[in-house]
Amino acid sequence: MPADHARTAAATHGPDRSIGGAPILEVRDLDVHRGEAHILHGVSFDVAPNRVTALLGRNGVGKTTTLLSLLALLPSTGEVVFDGDPLSGVPTHLRVQRGIAYVPEDREVFSQLTVEENLRLAMSWEGASERLGLVHEVFPELKRRESQKAGSLSGGQQQMLSLGRALLHPAKLLLIDEPTKGLAPIVITEVVDALQQATTDATVLLVEQNLRVAEELATDAIVLDEGVVAWSGTMDDLVADDERTRGLLGVGRATRGGAEGQR
Repeated sequence: MPADHARTAAATHGPDRSIGGAPILEVRDLDVHRGEAHILHGVSFDVAPNRVTALLGRNGVGKTTTLLSLLALLPSTGEVVFDGDPLSGVPTHLRVQRGIAYVPEDREVFSQLTVEENLRLAMSWEGASERLGLVHEVFPELKRRESQKAGSLSGGQQQMLSLGRALLHPAKLLLIDEPTKGLAPIVITEVVDALQQATTDATVLLVEQNLRVAEELATDAIVLDEGVVAWSGTMDDLVADDERTRGLLGVGRATRGGAEGQR
């Protein structure tokens, strides 16, 4: 979609405050450069509380850049309001303390530490000991492998560990970047089942390339195209229009089952 078309669509389908009540996250006119590249061009959207919002789009449109900028891991201009408070000038560690947790796409576990040690490093938050029981309930494999070094885990198990660490955080907003990336179909099913348990009544902004996974997990959707918001609304409305999903994401009903449809 050409950039001017995308901007027109963004104006038509802008942030919808009617979905899920007052937003916990408000993003307005977010601009991000990475080196010489201008990645985000005035991105604006809302994230409703206690819902999962999927951030979708083809490769290279700025999805991960958006998450990194929300954490102040990339410099940006524009306005970000979280839980009623502006985040302008607030450094990463204070954003985390205010209640934003992050699961990176490359898992980034401590490979030479055991599963238990990886989790204990994330247990500095009040109430983390109680939440550890939830992590073991959602990801029983982590309990069974607690003495195993994280570097020897499979990709799916490392993803579970990365998600488990984030769940130990008393997060008001959980940013999850491509949790099923590179996983085998059977492992994707396990991770999605676990995420459905873990995100019940949670507020999540989810980047996901597999549209079927996004359908299962998300209630709302934001689609980026060429660095702008091309569409936003409910996930049901997005996937109900096959022409729309093909135009924005390059995937339709025939190819929706696999991640390759959007890669």
